Amino acid sequence: MLTTVRSSSIGRHARAVNYHDISSTMLDRFEDQLKYYQKHYVDMDRLKLNALLEGRWEIDRPGLLMTFDDGLRSHAAHVAPLLEKYGFTGWFFVPSQFVDTPDAEQWTFANEHAIEPFGDDYLGDRIALSSDEVRDLDTRGHVIGSHTRHHVRLESKLRKKELERRDHRLQAPTRGTT
Repeated sequence: MLTTVRSSSIGRHARAVNYHDISSTMLDRFEDQLKYYQKHYVDMDRLKLNALLEGRWEIDRPGLLMTFDDGLRSHAAHVAPLLEKYGFTGWFFVPSQFVDTPDAEQWTFANEHAIEPFGDDYLGDRIALSSDEVRDLDTRGHVIGSHTRHHVRLESKLRKKELERRDHRLQAPTRGTT
């Protein structure tokens, strides 16, 4: 216990914060959170996460890993620019089938798969990230991960199948680092 407390006081741990949609009406609040995080935490990119997991964390502040689920267009339009402004890496977990869904069918896909966009940012058809946006986020140094193919609640058999079957759709627009 004392080791844990001592490690915590010198930063040898990380926090993970999970977000879904951040609409344009929430940007001021999100930016305030980023300012707070910037004062109290260190960005957690892949290299720093590996250093922490391997016991090589040399930084005096804890790491912060910010994840963004559901592959929404707001992640590229609003979130990534603010993360970059404050020196953070976003970990974007994308349902790969959502990216491939034609624009006119994305609201139906979202409703059928429990994806809930907020605000008035989505008055048109397209609500999902495009393949180009996924590629761009990756190129800019953010992390792209799979959030299953369909964003479904997985029963045990389906969960095993989803986890065992590597989905290469996200590897095509990225550098194969998903």
